[in-house]
Parts: sequence; C-alpha cells; structure tokens
Amino acid sequence: MRVILLITTLLAHQPVMDMAPRWSGGYGFQIRNEYSPNVSSTNWFEGVYTRSREKRFTFKIPLEDGKTLGSPIIALPIKKYQNHSGYTENWGITPQLKIPIEGRGGTGLSISYSSEDPRFYQMYDIFGWRNSIGEPSYGFDGNIGLHPIHRNKTNSGIFTMWDVTFRKSKRITSVHSGPVLVIYRKNIMARIEFKLPLKGNKSTLPILNSGIGFVF
Repeated sequence: MRVILLITTLLAHQPVMDMAPRWSGGYGFQIRNEYSPNVSSTNWFEGVYTRSREKRFTFKIPLEDGKTLGSPIIALPIKKYQNHSGYTENWGITPQLKIPIEGRGGTGLSISYSSEDPRFYQMYDIFGWRNSIGEPSYGFDGNIGLHPIHRNKTNSGIFTMWDVTFRKSKRITSVHSGPVLVIYRKNIMARIEFKLPLKGNKSTLPILNSGIGFVF
C-alpha cells in the first residue's frame, strides 16, 4: 500500500503547490503529509529554485513512518509562459530522476499545462515512469476550480478546486477524486485535499494530502 501512496505524488505536482515562485532567482520549500486510513503515512520535504522563470530545479524527499528516509526525487522543470489579455498560461516538460536510497530508483517525464485568470484556475499533468527494473507506470492529474477571493493589499486569498487523479501500473489501476482548498497570504501557502477512490481494487483507499509552503 505504501507504493500506492508514494505514486500519487511521485511525478505529478511540483513545489511550491504547483503555483510559485514565478520569478527568476526565486526559491521555496514545502512540507506535506500524505495519509490513507490504516496505512503508514508519508511526510515529504520538497524544495524549488528558479534559475529563471522558465528553468527550475526541484527536489522531493519522503520520510516514511516519520523515521525512514525514502528515495529522493530530483527534477528539472522547463516552462513556457504566455501572458494574454486577462489571463496567463504555461506549458511545462519535466524530466525526473529517483535516486535509489530506499527501494528502487527510476526515471520519468511529465508534461503539464496550467492557466489562470482573476477568477479561474486549471492545471493538467500527464506523466510516464519506468523504475530501475524496467516496470512502467503512467498517470494523469487534473485540478480545475475557482479563485473566489484575492486581496491585493495583503496579497492573500483562496483557491477552491476539484482534483481527478488516474494511475496505471503493473499492480493496480486507480482513479481518485475530491476537493482541494489552497489558502495563501504573502509568501505562505497552505493546501489540503481529500480524494476518494472511484476505481481500484480492495486495497485502494481514500487519501488525505495536506501541507504548507513558503516562497522567497
């Protein structure tokens, strides 16, 4: 079951909260917890540095059971931003490498798209992955929702979204879906999501993902 938990964020999503930083020389980190009932939870420490707005470096380090250091994942996201009248969008391609410290290593690639205007946000991510013994997996993540509150004076607000997650591997095919809430103020962002299984075997359980991030 731990494999199912880890694969939910193995390749999809990047710090910080898929949203920041968006400027050259920016950096940030986030701490997340991924939990499923009757299963050991996984804590993640993740970071990002933006050499430029388009080129960045990220890492994800899992800590399983609160004590076991898992295999870190490093990535080099490359993004293409376009600003339009009233909204902004970007396409991204992200090669990734899992360094085998605990368990197997592997390599992967994801392709993403996101756009945002003052009231609407959407993000889609498709990935493929192959572990160190050649087993493939792939998946899709989608977030779509509203940006109902933003206060310019304090640079604070809320995103409310709906998430759909699909995963396919040799051992399991699963679909999860559920609500997402993102709250931000100045350089601090918090995110919580709860996803129920729509498809899978008897071991497929709900997932609660929560975290807080900081950007500079």
